[in-house]
Amino acid sequence: MTLRSDLAATEIDALGNAADAAVVGELVTHTLTLGLAAGTLRDSVLREAFADALAYVGFLRAETSSPLVTVSGSLTPVLAADGRSLSFALGTIVNADVDPTTTETITFTYRSIVRNVAAARDSATSSSTARFTAAGRVDPVLAVSAPLRILEPRLDVAAAIRIAGGATAGSVGDEVTYELTLGGVAGSPTAHEVAVSLPLPTAAARSLVSAPSFVVADTAGLV
Repeated sequence: MTLRSDLAATEIDALGNAADAAVVGELVTHTLTLGLAAGTLRDSVLREAFADALAYVGFLRAETSSPLVTVSGSLTPVLAADGRSLSFALGTIVNADVDPTTTETITFTYRSIVRNVAAARDSATSSSTARFTAAGRVDPVLAVSAPLRILEPRLDVAAAIRIAGGATAGSVGDEVTYELTLGGVAGSPTAHEVAVSLPLPTAAARSLVSAPSFVVADTAGLV
Protein backbone atom coordinates (compact mmCIF):
# COMPACT_ATOMS: atom_id res chain seq x y z
CA MET A 1 0.00 0.00 0.00
CA THR A 2 1.20 3.50 -0.82
CA LEU A 3 0.20 7.05 0.04
CA ARG A 4 0.84 10.29 -1.81
CA SER A 5 0.09 13.89 -0.87
CA ASP A 6 0.34 16.17 -3.89
CA LEU A 7 0.07 19.85 -4.64
CA ALA A 8 -2.17 19.48 -7.70
CA ALA A 9 -2.63 23.10 -8.75
CA THR A 10 -2.75 26.71 -7.65
CA GLU A 11 -5.37 29.26 -8.67
CA ILE A 12 -2.86 31.38 -10.59
CA ASP A 13 -0.15 30.18 -12.97
CA ALA A 14 1.45 33.28 -14.47
CA LEU A 15 4.69 35.20 -14.74
CA GLY A 16 5.96 35.85 -11.23
CA ASN A 17 3.51 33.37 -9.69
CA ALA A 18 4.08 29.86 -11.03
CA ALA A 19 2.01 26.74 -10.35
CA ASP A 20 4.18 25.74 -7.37
CA ALA A 21 3.73 29.12 -5.65
CA ALA A 22 0.89 31.21 -4.20
CA VAL A 23 0.12 34.54 -2.57
CA VAL A 24 -2.19 35.32 0.35
CA GLY A 25 -5.80 34.71 -0.67
CA GLU A 26 -4.91 32.31 -3.49
CA LEU A 27 -6.64 28.91 -3.68
CA VAL A 28 -4.56 25.73 -3.68
CA THR A 29 -5.81 22.30 -4.88
CA HIS A 30 -4.49 19.18 -3.12
CA THR A 31 -4.82 15.47 -3.83
CA LEU A 32 -4.36 12.49 -1.52
CA THR A 33 -3.90 9.15 -3.27
CA LEU A 34 -4.06 5.73 -1.61
CA GLY A 35 -2.46 2.93 -3.63
CA LEU A 36 -4.09 -0.43 -2.79
CA ALA A 37 -2.84 -3.95 -3.25
CA ALA A 38 -5.43 -6.73 -3.51
CA GLY A 39 -7.00 -7.53 -0.14
CA THR A 40 -8.78 -5.95 2.79
CA LEU A 41 -7.86 -3.12 5.17
CA ARG A 42 -9.98 -2.65 8.31
CA ASP A 43 -10.47 0.35 10.60
CA SER A 44 -8.82 2.54 7.98
CA VAL A 45 -8.27 6.23 8.77
CA LEU A 46 -6.65 8.85 6.55
CA ARG A 47 -5.58 12.22 7.95
CA GLU A 48 -3.93 15.27 6.43
CA ALA A 49 -2.45 18.06 8.56
CA PHE A 50 -2.16 21.48 6.94
CA ALA A 51 0.86 23.72 7.06
CA ASP A 52 0.46 26.88 9.16
CA ALA A 53 0.17 29.08 6.08
CA LEU A 54 -2.90 27.20 4.76
CA ALA A 55 -6.56 26.96 5.77
CA TYR A 56 -9.13 24.42 4.53
CA VAL A 57 -11.72 25.72 2.05
CA GLY A 58 -13.70 22.72 0.85
CA PHE A 59 -13.78 19.12 -0.33
CA LEU A 60 -14.13 18.55 -4.09
CA ARG A 61 -14.38 14.79 -4.72
CA ALA A 62 -13.28 11.22 -3.98
CA GLU A 63 -12.62 8.83 -6.86
CA THR A 64 -11.80 5.12 -7.01
CA SER A 65 -9.86 3.74 -9.97
CA SER A 66 -12.08 0.65 -10.23
CA PRO A 67 -15.53 -0.59 -9.16
CA LEU A 68 -13.64 -3.48 -7.55
CA VAL A 69 -12.58 -1.06 -4.78
CA THR A 70 -15.21 -0.58 -2.07
CA VAL A 71 -15.20 1.46 1.14
CA SER A 72 -17.54 0.78 4.06
CA GLY A 73 -16.93 4.13 5.76
CA SER A 74 -17.18 7.72 4.57
CA LEU A 75 -15.35 9.28 1.64
CA THR A 76 -16.24 12.73 3.00
CA PRO A 77 -13.72 14.34 5.38
CA VAL A 78 -14.29 15.78 8.84
CA LEU A 79 -12.48 19.00 9.67
CA ALA A 80 -10.78 19.07 13.07
CA ALA A 81 -12.07 21.55 15.67
CA ASP A 82 -8.92 23.65 15.34
CA GLY A 83 -9.26 23.72 11.54
CA ARG A 84 -5.73 22.40 11.07
CA SER A 85 -6.40 18.89 9.70
CA LEU A 86 -8.81 16.66 7.77
CA SER A 87 -9.82 13.12 8.74
CA PHE A 88 -11.44 10.39 6.60
CA ALA A 89 -12.96 7.50 8.58
CA LEU A 90 -12.80 4.98 5.72
CA GLY A 91 -13.63 1.85 7.70
CA THR A 92 -13.09 -1.35 5.72
CA ILE A 93 -11.45 -0.97 2.31
CA VAL A 94 -11.66 -3.94 -0.05
CA ASN A 95 -9.71 -4.22 -3.28
CA ALA A 96 -11.11 -7.26 -5.10
CA ASP A 97 -8.81 -6.82 -8.10
CA VAL A 98 -6.42 -9.78 -7.86
CA ASP A 99 -4.31 -8.78 -10.88
CA PRO A 100 -0.79 -8.41 -9.37
CA THR A 101 0.25 -6.01 -12.12
CA THR A 102 -2.41 -3.45 -11.20
CA THR A 103 -2.46 -1.10 -8.22
CA GLU A 104 -5.91 0.34 -7.64
CA THR A 105 -6.27 3.78 -6.06
CA ILE A 106 -8.58 6.05 -4.13
CA THR A 107 -7.95 9.75 -4.81
CA PHE A 108 -9.28 12.58 -2.64
CA THR A 109 -9.23 16.18 -3.86
CA TYR A 110 -9.73 19.26 -1.70
CA ARG A 111 -8.86 22.96 -1.63
CA SER A 112 -7.12 25.24 0.80
CA ILE A 113 -6.30 28.94 0.80
CA VAL A 114 -3.15 30.82 1.77
CA ARG A 115 -3.83 32.60 5.05
CA ASN A 116 -2.80 36.16 5.90
CA VAL A 117 -0.56 35.09 8.79
CA ALA A 118 3.10 35.44 9.79
CA ALA A 119 3.87 31.99 8.35
CA ALA A 120 2.89 33.25 4.87
CA ARG A 121 5.97 35.46 4.53
CA ASP A 122 7.81 35.96 1.28
CA SER A 123 9.95 32.99 0.13
CA ALA A 124 8.65 30.71 2.90
CA THR A 125 7.69 27.15 1.93
CA SER A 126 4.67 25.22 3.14
CA SER A 127 3.98 21.47 3.05
CA SER A 128 1.11 19.28 4.28
CA THR A 129 1.56 15.88 5.93
CA ALA A 130 -0.71 12.84 5.37
CA ARG A 131 -0.98 9.76 7.61
CA PHE A 132 -2.82 6.46 6.98
CA THR A 133 -3.53 3.84 9.64
CA ALA A 134 -5.39 0.52 9.59
CA ALA A 135 -5.93 -2.40 11.94
CA GLY A 136 -2.98 -4.78 12.03
CA ARG A 137 -0.49 -2.30 10.61
CA VAL A 138 2.37 -1.69 13.04
CA ASP A 139 3.47 1.62 11.53
CA PRO A 140 1.41 4.31 9.84
CA VAL A 141 2.00 5.17 6.20
CA LEU A 142 3.21 8.76 5.89
CA ALA A 143 3.48 11.21 3.00
CA VAL A 144 4.58 14.84 2.76
CA SER A 145 3.49 17.09 -0.09
CA ALA A 146 5.90 19.00 -2.28
CA PRO A 147 6.56 22.46 -0.81
CA LEU A 148 4.36 25.37 -1.80
CA ARG A 149 6.36 28.58 -2.17
CA ILE A 150 4.75 31.60 -0.56
CA LEU A 151 5.03 34.88 -2.47
CA GLU A 152 4.54 38.33 -1.01
CA PRO A 153 3.39 40.95 -3.54
CA ARG A 154 4.99 44.40 -3.43
CA LEU A 155 3.03 47.61 -3.89
CA ASP A 156 3.96 51.26 -4.33
CA VAL A 157 1.71 53.60 -2.34
CA ALA A 158 1.71 57.40 -2.56
CA ALA A 159 -0.58 60.02 -0.99
CA ALA A 160 -1.10 63.68 -1.88
CA ILE A 161 -3.41 66.50 -0.75
CA ARG A 162 -4.53 69.45 -2.90
CA ILE A 163 -6.53 72.40 -1.60
CA ALA A 164 -8.67 74.50 -3.94
CA GLY A 165 -7.12 72.94 -7.00
CA GLY A 166 -3.49 72.98 -5.93
CA ALA A 167 -2.81 75.41 -3.07
CA THR A 168 -1.11 74.26 0.11
CA ALA A 169 -3.39 76.30 2.40
CA GLY A 170 -7.01 77.30 2.26
CA SER A 171 -10.10 78.60 4.01
CA VAL A 172 -13.27 77.05 5.38
CA GLY A 173 -15.35 75.77 2.50
CA ASP A 174 -12.44 75.23 0.10
CA GLU A 175 -12.48 71.96 -1.77
CA VAL A 176 -9.81 69.50 -0.62
CA THR A 177 -8.71 66.59 -2.80
CA TYR A 178 -7.04 63.55 -1.24
CA GLU A 179 -5.22 61.43 -3.80
CA LEU A 180 -4.08 57.91 -2.96
CA THR A 181 -2.13 56.06 -5.65
CA LEU A 182 -1.43 52.32 -5.57
CA GLY A 183 0.72 50.51 -8.07
CA GLY A 184 2.22 47.07 -8.43
CA VAL A 185 6.00 46.71 -8.57
CA ALA A 186 7.26 45.24 -11.86
CA GLY A 187 7.75 41.48 -11.60
CA SER A 188 5.76 41.22 -8.36
CA PRO A 189 2.81 38.77 -8.24
CA THR A 190 -0.79 39.98 -8.08
CA ALA A 191 -1.92 41.07 -4.61
CA HIS A 192 -5.25 39.79 -3.26
CA GLU A 193 -7.49 41.09 -0.46
CA VAL A 194 -5.76 44.48 -0.45
CA ALA A 195 -7.10 46.93 2.15
CA VAL A 196 -6.13 50.61 2.13
CA SER A 197 -7.15 53.37 4.52
CA LEU A 198 -6.52 57.11 4.57
CA PRO A 199 -7.49 58.91 7.82
CA LEU A 200 -9.40 62.16 7.29
CA PRO A 201 -9.22 65.18 9.65
CA THR A 202 -11.42 65.28 12.74
CA ALA A 203 -12.01 67.64 15.64
CA ALA A 204 -13.56 66.61 18.94
CA ALA A 205 -14.17 63.16 17.42
CA ARG A 206 -16.22 64.72 14.59
CA SER A 207 -15.29 64.67 10.93
CA LEU A 208 -14.29 67.98 9.35
CA VAL A 209 -15.23 66.68 5.90
CA SER A 210 -18.60 67.53 4.34
CA ALA A 211 -20.20 66.37 1.08
CA PRO A 212 -17.44 63.85 0.24
CA SER A 213 -17.22 62.15 -3.16
CA PHE A 214 -15.10 59.24 -4.34
CA VAL A 215 -13.54 58.55 -7.73
CA VAL A 216 -11.43 55.57 -8.90
CA ALA A 217 -9.07 55.96 -11.84
CA ASP A 218 -7.73 52.60 -13.01
CA THR A 219 -4.89 53.01 -15.49
CA ALA A 220 -4.83 49.27 -16.25
CA GLY A 221 -8.58 49.07 -16.87
CA LEU A 222 -8.98 46.12 -14.50
CA VAL A 223 -11.15 47.59 -11.71
